[in-house]
Amino acid sequence: MTSPVVGVSSVPLHKSVIQAVTGESIQSPNRLLVSTCNYADVALGFPELSEVDIYSSPREAENHKDLPSNGPYVVLVPNTAQIVRSLPGHVPPKLLSQDGAMHEKSVSGYLEITDLVRQKLRYLKVPGTGPSPYSMWNTSATGPMISRLSNDGIVSVDSRGRVQIWETSQALLDSSLQGWTKLIGRDDQDLQITYERDGVKECDAPKHGKVDPTGSPHVGGNTWAGGSGGRDTAGLGGVGGPYRLDGGHDVHQVSQQVKDQIRQAAREMGEKAFRERLKQIQMSEFDAEIYDSFYSQVKRHIQSMRVVLDSLQAKGKERQRRGEKEPEPGSPQQKPKRLRLLVDVSGSMYRFNGHDYRLQREMEAVCMVLEAFLGYEEKLKFDVYGHSGEGFNIKLTSAEEPPKNNKQRLQVLQTMHAHSQFCLSGDFTLRATRHAIEEISKEEADEHFVIVLSDANLDRYGISPSSFAEALSSKRT
Repeated sequence: MTSPVVGVSSVPLHKSVIQAVTGESIQSPNRLLVSTCNYADVALGFPELSEVDIYSSPREAENHKDLPSNGPYVVLVPNTAQIVRSLPGHVPPKLLSQDGAMHEKSVSGYLEITDLVRQKLRYLKVPGTGPSPYSMWNTSATGPMISRLSNDGIVSVDSRGRVQIWETSQALLDSSLQGWTKLIGRDDQDLQITYERDGVKECDAPKHGKVDPTGSPHVGGNTWAGGSGGRDTAGLGGVGGPYRLDGGHDVHQVSQQVKDQIRQAAREMGEKAFRERLKQIQMSEFDAEIYDSFYSQVKRHIQSMRVVLDSLQAKGKERQRRGEKEPEPGSPQQKPKRLRLLVDVSGSMYRFNGHDYRLQREMEAVCMVLEAFLGYEEKLKFDVYGHSGEGFNIKLTSAEEPPKNNKQRLQVLQTMHAHSQFCLSGDFTLRATRHAIEEISKEEADEHFVIVLSDANLDRYGISPSSFAEALSSKRT
C-alpha cells in the first residue's frame, strides 16, 4: 500500500464487516486503518500474523489533496465499521454543485462517513455560524473539530463553540427513531408541513365551503372546505374562515398580520356552528364505538388509578380543642379531597392534532379521569374546566353532578373537541390557572389539587416559564 497510514483502530472489526469487505467468511485478526489517499483500509492478519493483506477503497486523485487525516478531524468507529472525517471543502464537485457554495455562512463544513458494512459514502452538512469574534480559528479552512462519544455517536464543535451531536450508525438511528415514534405515539400518518406566505387576497364573507368528495388538497381559491392557506372557507392556515377544519393536508400558513384583517364575521359564523354542534351532541344517541376508541386507550391506566384512589389517606389536619393535629396514618378522611382538572381546549389543540395527536391524547386523559373517579365521590370531589383563547373558566363538568354514564362522558369529550375547533385564537393559561386555584381554595377539603393541561404554546403570546411557574404556585385563601 502506497498511502501512508495515519490511524489504527484499537479493536478489531466484527466478522460480518470482514465478510462485507472481502466477500468471504474469514476469521482473522484485523484492524481498521486511516490513510491519506484512501476512504478506508482494512488490514487482515494485523497485528498478530506475519503476513498482512490490505483491502483499500482508494480516493480519486483530486479528492485527497490537503485532506485532514488525523487529530481532531478524523474519528474511527470500529464497532460500526465507520470512518468519519470533518471536511471544510474537500467534497465531490457533484455535491457542491447540488448544495451551492461551500463557504456560505450556513455551512461550516461536512462530515464524510465511510460505511464499510453498507459500502456507502455519505456527506452531512454541518450548519455554520459565521466567523468567531474570539478566535482566529477559521472553520472554512479546517472544518469543525470532531470526537467519538461512548455510544459510538459523534460530537462536533465549531469556532463559536457550538456543539452538535451526530448519529451516523444504523443502530443508533433505529433506536432514536423508535424513541421518537414512542414519544409521538403513532407513526401511521404523515407529519404536516407548514408554509408561511403573505399576499392573500381580501376576504369576502366567511362560509363553510364546498366539500370535495375526492379529498384532494386545496390551497386558496375561496371555494373548498378543509383547504389550507386560502380565505373565507373553513380550513387550516388561511384567513377569514369561520372555524378550523382539518382536511389532513399540508398547511400553508398565512401570516398573523394578514389574519388580523378580518375577525368579526368569521367569529359570528363560528359561534353559530358551535351552537349547532352542541345541539347535535345533546340530541344524538350514545355511540358506543366512538367512546370505546377513547376508553380502550386508557383502560389499564383506569384500573391503576382506582388502586391509588383505594389507598387514599387523610392529609388535612384534624381540629382539636387546643389547636390542630396531624391525622394518624391510615385514618379515614373527614372531608373529601378537592381536585380541578384544567384542560387546554384552545385552537392550537385542534390545529396541531393531525401533527402529534395532542387533542386526542388530552381527550383520552379526561376519559381516564371521568372513569377512574366514578364511585369515589366521598373521597374525591372533582370537576373539569377548560381554557382557550375564548375564556379561562369553561365549565365541562360539575363537582356536584359528575357524568354518570358513557353518554354523558362522551358529551364532555365531544364538547372539548368542538370548542377547540370553533374558538378564537388566544391564550388564557395563566388567568385560568390562578382562577382555578383561587376557586377551589375557598372550599373546605382534606387537600386541594389543580392539574393544568396545556400544549405549552406560550411563547407565541409572550408568556415566560417563570410566569407560568408563579401562577402554578399561587394560593388564595
